[in-house]
Amino acid sequence: MKRMNFPERKKQRRIDAVNRQVLYEARSSDEQLAELDNRFGKDLGAKKERAKLEGIVTIQRLKDKFKSSKKNKQSKKKKKEK
Repeated sequence: MKRMNFPERKKQRRIDAVNRQVLYEARSSDEQLAELDNRFGKDLGAKKERAKLEGIVTIQRLKDKFKSSKKNKQSKKKKKEK
């Protein structure tokens, strides 16, 4: 790797940071948790990030469960009306 002066290095680090952010945003919360497990081991390291991601996953699952139960109730009402 070529030795860079400060402005070049700063520019390269910024580009690398943007690339990492794009990859992070492309992964789902479940995929990100799996990535943390691969990097650090099961339930090791990144405690705050894991807590944040697990909260997001839990909320998403509850929303999905609520939507599915709501659809079931609506379909039952339609069947009763007919």
